[in-house]
Amino acid sequence: AIHPENANTPVRRVCYAAQLILTGDIDAEEDRLPMLRRIEDLSQVFTDPDSRASLAEATEAVIQNNHYRCLKALRNLLPREDRLMAVRPS
Repeated sequence: AIHPENANTPVRRVCYAAQLILTGDIDAEEDRLPMLRRIEDLSQVFTDPDSRASLAEATEAVIQNNHYRCLKALRNLLPREDRLMAVRPS
């Protein structure tokens, strides 16, 4: 689980939102469009084929109201995001 204080990167924030839907703290119907927008925003950064597949799966899962599957697909991006965030321009 991602704790609120750890939802400090783009992927972690979307994962946290999916968790809140799963726990019932956010209404899935009300958050459907915002969630799809967040996933679309991630697709602007994660352009490799594996990431695209995870984002496509997350999108499909939201459309099918399967937020557990969405969270699972998005969690695949966490190691990639960690690597991207570790790279600092010199």
